[in-house]
Amino acid sequence: MKKLILLIAIIGFSLNGMAQKKSDFEKRAKRSSNAIADKMNLKKDRKTFLYEAILDKQKQNLARLKDQELTEDQKSEIYAETSRMMNEKLSEKFTQNEIQTINSLIREQQSQKRKGY
Repeated sequence: MKKLILLIAIIGFSLNGMAQKKSDFEKRAKRSSNAIADKMNLKKDRKTFLYEAILDKQKQNLARLKDQELTEDQKSEIYAETSRMMNEKLSEKFTQNEIQTINSLIREQQSQKRKGY
């Protein structure tokens, strides 16, 4: 009986941990898309589309990098590829100039995050 309870508790904690990671992705994507949408005065449908594109990019990065022993060059290639994929998706609803603005705002956010702002 004790083993069964322990097993259920372990499964519950592991499922909760996985759910938390998904929530972290969603929070980061939401934060980024909100900041970009505010600066670019995007309407709700385009903001939602941007959120989905950013979230997809983050998920792709994690899926390709998780539990891998990769060099910095290999990681850079993956980041570049997922960025291209995001840009292709964004091109469905955004102009090339808007995509460049979005990318520069994302780089600015990443730079500020690294600096600790």
